[in-house]
Amino acid sequence: QYLDVFPRSHVLLQGRGSTGKAGFGLKLLMSPILPRNDEPPRSRAKIHRAQPFHVGRVLVVTFLHPDDYYLTLWHRLSVVLRAEYEPGEMRADFPHRQLEVLQFEPGFLNPEDLLAKITRRMDGAELEGEPFAGVLLDGLHNVFLQFPRLQERPLVWPMLYRILRTREVTVVSTHTTFTLPGGGQQQEWELTQALPLLNALVGASDFHFELAELRGSAARAEADQDRVEYRIVVKSAIGQARPSKTLLWHREKLVVVSARQPELPFDPR
Repeated sequence: QYLDVFPRSHVLLQGRGSTGKAGFGLKLLMSPILPRNDEPPRSRAKIHRAQPFHVGRVLVVTFLHPDDYYLTLWHRLSVVLRAEYEPGEMRADFPHRQLEVLQFEPGFLNPEDLLAKITRRMDGAELEGEPFAGVLLDGLHNVFLQFPRLQERPLVWPMLYRILRTREVTVVSTHTTFTLPGGGQQQEWELTQALPLLNALVGASDFHFELAELRGSAARAEADQDRVEYRIVVKSAIGQARPSKTLLWHREKLVVVSARQPELPFDPR
């Protein structure tokens, strides 16, 4: 057992460059969430075996990729999860309608329109009788570069996370860290624009993870992409100590393995 991520938690994923944060975030939302109770871990495992879990409905709010990108991830993760869990532990149905993507193109998006579109879609799902169980906010680092009106109104982010707190959803937010070339006043100005968003993300998070590239991973990527690994660093976890165990994230295979046994336990194809 590594870490308990409870229902309705808010999770922040950070990483430098392309580390597969969207895939990791979707996997968190598709995996079984432990109930918030005092049962020991082995009792929870018995509950999961007796009552197969199913993947809840997920809404992706993206400022980065088109919807096909997430549908492909959803399909690949469904194959991975079937291989990772024993027969009978999970339901076999993975309909694409369980995943919906709300994509925002770069431009002059108003904060009011952003909040209205998200809440309207979530209200619609509740009226349909199948509310969303999870929300993925992907590519938030693009906001202060390509959405000037959202950048000018930093209070939109505390409002959005406040709204999501009132819903029965688990929220995963991704933010990419990058280094601007050069330095001086230009670099300092650009980084200053991102601070209100970063403060809102960290302040709204119950769990804060970083996908850190291992030394030598970039060189290995050129020879064999299947062997690219990223270390999962727990920055903070509400009500829990930071785990001492080291886990690795395989971006291409979409699996998490122990650093002591980095070989894949199966071939997720």
